[in-house]
Amino acid sequence: MNETTTLAFILKTMPYKEKDRLVYAYTKEFGRLTFIAKGVNKMESKNAAALQELSLVEMMIIPKKGISLLLKATIVDFYRHLKEDLQLQIYSSYMNEYVYKQEEENVPDAQLFTLIEDSFQALQAGYPPQVVYDLFNLAMLERSGTVLEVNHCVRCQETNPIASISIVDGGFVCVDCLNKNDPVYSKEVLKLFRHMQLLKIKNIDKLSYTETTLKEVTQIIEAFVEEYSGIYFQTKKFMT
Repeated sequence: MNETTTLAFILKTMPYKEKDRLVYAYTKEFGRLTFIAKGVNKMESKNAAALQELSLVEMMIIPKKGISLLLKATIVDFYRHLKEDLQLQIYSSYMNEYVYKQEEENVPDAQLFTLIEDSFQALQAGYPPQVVYDLFNLAMLERSGTVLEVNHCVRCQETNPIASISIVDGGFVCVDCLNKNDPVYSKEVLKLFRHMQLLKIKNIDKLSYTETTLKEVTQIIEAFVEEYSGIYFQTKKFMT
């Protein structure tokens, strides 16, 4: 293939031989790709500064199935605030890890590219990282085919009063379908969970919650990710 230019988020880098590096990126036009960045470990390399994780770059590449060739990389957004704040770095690295481990190579999706961009911008703008993290997780679950039921009871399909959320069944459970193993949640938790499922990150301002309610909803969302993603996250070890 001929050389072309694309925007890309740097997901991960690894040493490759003495002076080269493997770069894993999510590109706007080609989806997740793996590149060889030749000579990038040399002191005089012009590409080294751009090939840092948590960066948005413009790449000149020769795309291939397997390992593509990186010709040039230029920084578009360094996301300095994410790199300088340890908590934000952990959350944004988690997002990178989710994309890296879930997405197949050479399957482009403009919506996923926008999701990463919106998530990083929300963190950079100072929105609560736990909220951005929750919305990102729900969006990634939906991408993999796990659409949680928040409009009626997942068991009987009726719109009876909701009392619980079933991880196994994938959504709301009404009072009539409640069993002894189902936890009962407050109206505030159920309301926030529903709003998060239906909301996009760019509309994050519309959320209203208390810290206690948010913590409980985050635990529920994490249980869904653990149940349905099948991913072991290295970055989870650093979250508190």
